[in-house]
Amino acid sequence: MNILIITLKDPGIDPRPYKQIMSLSKKHAITVVGRKKITHPGVVSYEISYRMSFLNLFVFLILNQMRLFDRSYRIFSKTRSLYTVEKKLLETDFDWIITHDIDTLPFAIGIKKNAKLILDSHEYSPRQHDNLIMDLLFKKFRVYFFNKYLKKCDLMLAVSEGIAEEYLKNFGVSPLVITNASPYKELSPRPVDPEHIRIIHHGDTSPARKLEKMIEVMNYTEPRFSLYFMLIKTDTDYLKTLIKMAENMNNVHFIDPVPMNRIVDTINQYDIGLYLLEPYSFNALMALPNKIFEFVQARLAIVIAPAPEMAYLVKKYNLGVVTDDFLPGSMATLLNSLTAENIQYFKEQSNLSAYILSSEKNDEILSDYVSKSR
Repeated sequence: MNILIITLKDPGIDPRPYKQIMSLSKKHAITVVGRKKITHPGVVSYEISYRMSFLNLFVFLILNQMRLFDRSYRIFSKTRSLYTVEKKLLETDFDWIITHDIDTLPFAIGIKKNAKLILDSHEYSPRQHDNLIMDLLFKKFRVYFFNKYLKKCDLMLAVSEGIAEEYLKNFGVSPLVITNASPYKELSPRPVDPEHIRIIHHGDTSPARKLEKMIEVMNYTEPRFSLYFMLIKTDTDYLKTLIKMAENMNNVHFIDPVPMNRIVDTINQYDIGLYLLEPYSFNALMALPNKIFEFVQARLAIVIAPAPEMAYLVKKYNLGVVTDDFLPGSMATLLNSLTAENIQYFKEQSNLSAYILSSEKNDEILSDYVSKSR
């Protein structure tokens, strides 16, 4: 079948479209629209480009306040960029379109012809940011398109049960939960050195995530612990701030990021995967991010703050420990309570759960749905 995947991000580093491309291209012809081209055998890729400007945002805001959402969609620089490839896409009759986030849905509706349509919502878009400025810009805009187009989708996907329940409650649609699980890796847990316990955190340098809280944790940990950050340079100024904050600490280190398909092999040499994510938004509270599943594939013990979706997974499979609150001191106390034997046990639990929590099951579900719905 011909399948089109649409994203406003770089499909080579955005995990959900990347995994779909890798999985579905084994059996189907894939066309991808994204902010950068992706090179993969049998995949046709189109690049879109956009640049945000104050003037564009201002006009976008005015049109939204006038409730002229269809017009604001066509002038907003991000969504307008999709129309640069509209003519090329209309030359192909697609069987399926998988479109990522609500911001791509109106465009996908306009080009779908007889194709079936999957909206991968990722998180809960109407509360993507939960702050006044971003709500003013996008909340009514996104709610309008959900109400207008959601029932025209053949399937909707979400990353967690909590997100799916929120869509059902507010829009009457129950998404299929496809987690951010990673492909299965044939690895083994590395033995723990009791005197040198290595902690890893990897991901974006997003100021909203308050990564400095994990640096604060290391102010209170015993000398046997060291934290390594492997961060994508999405915000170079914020990364410089983090490096400056830790420059006099001998137990915090920064290492170069690696391509997405090398993350699991790289972090396998560590002992603990750490994530202290404060619930700065509804989506942060309900997060079940890629890194948790990458920790599992890397056969690490996991130490996290009590975000409910992550906490449920860690407790269900006995992968590690969860703090009672979101305070750095509490996380340090919990780390200090762990023995090398505890950590090794949790690493073995990750090993036992690695296949169950891999993306193979997700791939099978999505592939079967697409193949059986021709």
